[in-house]
Order: sequence, then structure tokens, then C-alpha cells
Amino acid sequence: MEPTVDTSFLLLAASCLVFVVFYRSTRLSSPNPKRFPFPPGPPREFIFGNTRQVPSAPRNKYDEWKKIYGDIIYTRLFNRHNVVINSYKMAKEAMDRAVYSDRYHTVIMDKMVGQGQAFAAINYGQRWKTYRRLMSPYMHKAGLERYIPVHRRGNTWYLQTLLDRPEDFMKNFKLKTAKNLAEIVYGITGESAVDEYIYHSEHVMRVFLRAILPGSFLVNIVPQLRYLPDWFPGTEFKRIAAGAKRSYHYTISAPVEDVKSKMAEGTAGTSITSDLLERGEDEDVIKKMNASIYGAAVDTTVSSMHTFMLAMTLHPEIAKKAQAELDAVVGPSRFPTRDDQVRLPYLNAVFLEVTRWKPPAALGIPHCLSEDDEFQGYFIPRGTIVYNNIWAMSRNEAHYEDPNRFWPERFLDPGLAPGKHALDPRLYIFGLGRRQCIGKHFAEASLFLTFASVLATFDIAKARDESGREIVPEVDFDAHLKPFKCSIKPRSGAAAALIRDAVAANP
Repeated sequence: MEPTVDTSFLLLAASCLVFVVFYRSTRLSSPNPKRFPFPPGPPREFIFGNTRQVPSAPRNKYDEWKKIYGDIIYTRLFNRHNVVINSYKMAKEAMDRAVYSDRYHTVIMDKMVGQGQAFAAINYGQRWKTYRRLMSPYMHKAGLERYIPVHRRGNTWYLQTLLDRPEDFMKNFKLKTAKNLAEIVYGITGESAVDEYIYHSEHVMRVFLRAILPGSFLVNIVPQLRYLPDWFPGTEFKRIAAGAKRSYHYTISAPVEDVKSKMAEGTAGTSITSDLLERGEDEDVIKKMNASIYGAAVDTTVSSMHTFMLAMTLHPEIAKKAQAELDAVVGPSRFPTRDDQVRLPYLNAVFLEVTRWKPPAALGIPHCLSEDDEFQGYFIPRGTIVYNNIWAMSRNEAHYEDPNRFWPERFLDPGLAPGKHALDPRLYIFGLGRRQCIGKHFAEASLFLTFASVLATFDIAKARDESGREIVPEVDFDAHLKPFKCSIKPRSGAAAALIRDAVAANP
């Protein structure tokens, strides 16, 4: 009879091993010859540091700590150094330096999913510069004109869904955004192919957005945990990573292979991918660069549209002002265009306030120090994860009077808020420094056209319950895309006809 090992003994041995790894990892640190202090932060516990104090959705906790510790906060999660920067001025000073331009490589996404060379995740270096060089012509202001027909078709399709199924206003906006991207990046137009592209891209994006939050997965702090057997308690992260890995491999390979097949047949439409393949660019670069575009564009764009619809529902007087401006500049017989934007200052102010009032990513995408640094009199070790607290910047009372109020006028008339300078939120909502989002002009153009088209043709108001009472949506700054009800009706019969004629002309 062969000897057996009791399961409880295995669990005890594994727990002891994990404890030793934890302890040793917390003792490792970078040299600090000048003995500069770490930035201020909450007291740390033995071994655990601040692990038990930082929740997986930490915005409120950082708000609380900002009042105590100021514009830069240091925490340690086991052996992982974290810094949160709460002011735009300080964040810009740091992010403009190359040492802050690497990305935080989570164990989940880098080692277990294999996404380490994605555009948003790759470290600052030659490959990242190659991505930037290849993508810049498509995302720069001068290159946006080529996408006008796609945006026009997508907008008229979306406006028609508001006529036919207004209750699905967010679901259909997300579908419109994803369809536009699939066509622009890969030339994908077939419904089933678009659906599959969306499914796998969404899957990867959800895991990525969860993984970059502090304390979300313990394996990100203690990488050795990924070697635990699947049956070991607490290893659900392995199942999550395996599913995301399958979807990621689909997103980097299947759409590009489809483009190659269509190019060989002579049936490929114009797309970023077909352009790059025709020029003979490296296929691996194309795959990993283009697979990142969905996650970078869709979630933030959809979040901004959700905020816009919520704000217009809660503030009909603001919608009326924007509509009056549209009526005077555009008129009732056509849709707004990009050329109209410079003549629509109030609607531009609405756009800025939408992005500021409820930023799409409260902590942005974290950066990582490539070497030790001394910043603002503090020591910040190599490998420190640095979060730019976008939420705190958007609530800085030095820049924004009554920051929780939705008030586009703050960007029009400085005299309305004496002593306050309304900082343009585009300076920080798209990231800072070398890693600023390359698609910011694309996102702004897409959102502005949608905001303008919706307000030009529809009235948005509070929905009513069965008793005829208004339903006031809740403003929950912590909830992501929390559903709400509103009333969406065409402004006139002529507006409805304008939409249906446009759809018929561009089937």
C-alpha cells in the first residue's frame, strides 16, 4: 500500500510556503542612498502593508486619504509599491518624464493571458514607438476625415433605433460604436462576425479593467500563486485568466486572418489592417496593436454617452440651450457635421462638462516606474505603480466651482465663478505624458457628432411612472453604466423624416 499525504497537511504546507514568499517579498526594496522618505500615506501593517485597507474599487478611500495626506499618497500592498497622484499639476510634472512612461504589467494579463505586448500595456520602448508611428496617421486630427462616412452611417442607424426602440438607447449606442470600430479597423461588416468580435473583445476588456485596480487579484501582488493547482481554494483567478486568454488569442488572430483571406480574394474593404498589410508592416505588430483599439475606445466612449444622456435627462434646461444653438447654426433640414463644431460653443461646453462630471476612468490606466526616482522630495522605487487620480482632478475646487454640479457655463464665462479657472478636462481624461491616448481626437469627434445629432433631432426628458409622476434618475458616481429610464421623443415629424430618409439613402 502506497503512503498517502493528508490533504490538510498539503494545505498547511502550501499556506506556510505562501507566507514565507509574502514575508520575503515585503523585505525587498530598492536602495535609497539619500534616505528620502516615501510620500505620505496611511499606516502600514506588518507584511500586509495597506492591503486590507485598499478596496478593489478605491475611489472613495482615496478621496478620504487625499484630505489627510494631500496630493500624493503612498501605499504598499504586500511588496507592491503604489503611488496615487491627485493633482493635475503634479501628475503632469511626473508623467512628462520618461521614467514614468512604463505600464503596470499585471500577472493576470501579462503572464496568464499573454497581453503584455498590447498597445495599452506594453512598456515605453521601441515597439511602443512603432505602434505609435503606425497608428498616428489614422488617429490624428488630419486623418479623421476618412472615417466620416462610417460615422455618418453609424449615427443615422443609431438615431433610427432611438425612433424605434428608445428604451435600448445605451445598448444600441454601444453596438453602434463597436460596429464602427470593427469596420474602421478590420473592414468587418457582417452581423455575425461583428457579434463575435464584440463578444471576445468585451471579455478581454472586462478582465483588464478589473485587473489594473489596486488589490483586485492577489496573484498580481504575489505572482507565485499562479503555480497553485486548480483545485486549491481561492484560485478562481486561474479560470478567469484562462477564459480571457482564449478571447485574447481570438482578437489578435481571427480578424487579421479574415482580412488576409479577403485580400487574397480581392474582396477586402478599406481598413486600417488592410492598409498596414498592403504596406508590408510586421504582421505580429499589426495584430497586437489593433487588438487593443476596442478596449481603448469602446468603454470610455460608451461611458461618456451614458453620462451625456443622464445629464440631459436631469437638466432639460441645458438641453434646450444646446438645441437653440443647433437650430440657429445648423437648422432643421440637415444633420450637424464636424465643420459646425467651431460654431457651437455651448455644445462644446456641454461636451467638456460631460467628460469632467463623470470621468470614464476614475484612476486612469496605471503607469509604472522604470527606475528609482526622487520626486517632490520623496523616494519612489523602481516598479512603483502610479495612478493618476482623474476623479480627484475633476473635483479640484481650485479649478471647478461646485464640482459635483453639472454646469457647462463654467467653460464659457470665467466671471461666473470668481477666482476659479475651469481647467480643460481633455488635459487629463485621456491620460498624461507620453502615454496619452492616441485616439483622443477620434473619440472626441465621434462623441461630439453623436451628442449634436441626438439633440438636433430628439427631446430628452425624465420618464414617468404609471401614475404620471416623473422618475428622477439617481446620480451614482461609483456605479459604472448604471441603467436608468428616460423619455426620448423626436422633436418634430420633420426630424423623424430626416432620420428615416438618411437611413434609406445609406442602407
